[in-house]
Amino acid sequence: MIMAAGYGNRMGELTRELPKPLLPLTPQLTILDTVVAKLVRSGIERIVINCHYQAEKIRAHFRWRTPEKAEIIFSDEPVLLGSGGGIGRAEPYFEGETILVTNADVLCTVDIRDLFRRHIEAGAVASMNILPSRNADAYTLVRYDEEHRIGGFLPLHAPIPDEGGTGIFTGHQILSPEARQHLGDQPMSVIDRVYKRGIAVGETLLAATFSGEWIDIGNRDFYEDFCKKIASREIDLTRYMR
Repeated sequence: MIMAAGYGNRMGELTRELPKPLLPLTPQLTILDTVVAKLVRSGIERIVINCHYQAEKIRAHFRWRTPEKAEIIFSDEPVLLGSGGGIGRAEPYFEGETILVTNADVLCTVDIRDLFRRHIEAGAVASMNILPSRNADAYTLVRYDEEHRIGGFLPLHAPIPDEGGTGIFTGHQILSPEARQHLGDQPMSVIDRVYKRGIAVGETLLAATFSGEWIDIGNRDFYEDFCKKIASREIDLTRYMR
């Protein structure tokens, strides 16, 4: 599932006429095209995209660019439901399977097949892809122990604990049907309903650390600079599509 329902307010006027996922990175590829390409090349055959802001433009985009090896399904949200409610509303499309969830404005070199493998081997209810970091001044960090079990979350500017590890949640997560049973078709947070609840009851929640690249296309300045680097070939966009 790709989370694509937000307004993209930090992009300023760029998202007045287009939803953020459809902003172009090259003349041929939008942000969302890049995310979809990675999923397809990782062997995913069904992709659910949740839509709210300018939903019809996202639908129209895929009328003429539907991937050959994957089915695209749209989950409309008349009201924004947040990170948990959006997944809960789309539950009928998952057919009881364990799913990958990612964000429509995040590019990452994570090996999705390996992320699934680690999730299964750990016997986890849910797994987060984590980029190790101790930068609590810029990010809300995930705490995990020596066995890579998620133990909590650090707010901005919080002191870093001496024991265990901390890192940035890249937006990529694996959710089992057991994890998703706590989500519903109403506004809610996946962090609260899956992870914080799971920590409280002792569920196995995996912090799947990785050492690759993670790009959060967060605001207009970053986006415009990123596009310039792609155009000048300073950045190879295809590395985020593998």
